[in-house]
Amino acid sequence: CRVVVAFGGARAELAAVERIFRQCNVESARVPSREKVQPTGHEEALRGAAYRLERARDERPGADFYVAFDTVMCDVRMPSNAASVPPPVSLQPDTTGGGDGVDGGTRYFDIGWVVVERAGVAPIRAAAPSCGVELPGRDVEVAREEGFDRRSLAAVCAE
Repeated sequence: CRVVVAFGGARAELAAVERIFRQCNVESARVPSREKVQPTGHEEALRGAAYRLERARDERPGADFYVAFDTVMCDVRMPSNAASVPPPVSLQPDTTGGGDGVDGGTRYFDIGWVVVERAGVAPIRAAAPSCGVELPGRDVEVAREEGFDRRSLAAVCAE
């Protein structure tokens, strides 16, 4: 079994695929997504992952499986009854915003999308999201100011 992982460079993504496909030879292909460095919508992240997969398939033909990743930053307006316990200070929400009856503030989550293709005569492709990881609101604002087309949230959070 041969698996090609198309990703942007995050070691955790490659390690996850190696763990799942223990009995296979797993190769990595670092390919761009053709989307912004930090996608801000699910469709954008899925397009990015699908493009990575297709590029990896072109660059490394003949694998049994192709796996590609991309992440998306989601803004979530928290209703007051869902945000009754305040987050840690490092994850404090942005409480500015409209008076739309949602007063729990905005929280930010990083959600990963994975696209998997079983290659062959009749390829089968599937996509699935991961659980979200809450991101510090201050880091989101820094990345937003610098521009999501140039800088990812992961890079800002790592500093």
